[in-house]
Amino acid sequence: LKFKDMNGNGELDAYEDWRLDVDARVADLLGQMDDKEKAGTLFCVSANLDTARSLIPEYALTCMLFNLNGAPVQVVNTLNNLQATAEAERLSIPMIFTSDRAFNAFGGYIDMAHIAFGTANDPELVYKLSYIYGQAMVAIGVHVTFEPYAEEIGAQYGENPEYIAAIVHKEIRGLEENGLASCT
Repeated sequence: LKFKDMNGNGELDAYEDWRLDVDARVADLLGQMDDKEKAGTLFCVSANLDTARSLIPEYALTCMLFNLNGAPVQVVNTLNNLQATAEAERLSIPMIFTSDRAFNAFGGYIDMAHIAFGTANDPELVYKLSYIYGQAMVAIGVHVTFEPYAEEIGAQYGENPEYIAAIVHKEIRGLEENGLASCT
């Protein structure tokens, strides 16, 4: 069995042991964190790459809203670089990357065509397209998306609450079936 000694103490701490249940691992990690590290888990900020690199050690930051345009390899390299910065910290707490847009491998982050989703009147098409967006976002390293958004009655999906709920359900399902967390 292989384990990563995240805190470099030469021992297998409970939070490093992937065989243990999540609650035990979280309890162990929280018990080792100082107040600054705990506070760092409460923030999710948006910053450019240079600022982001300094925020991680300065504030024990573990979450970033990151909408970087560019080819997939550029985005992956950037997120991997920030992940390495986080892993170099005392407990090697990994970063969580969030996005408030969908990633499109042809050009970077875009807003999903929510009005088109609503106009198409096809919940299954919404599911299929959201699933594809979810795959692309997970592939580049995004963990949480703030999609779907702007779903109030009378907006992008029309005025029928049942229809809006059906579309939003399909969109969330398509995103989350890839392992992406949807925060609508």
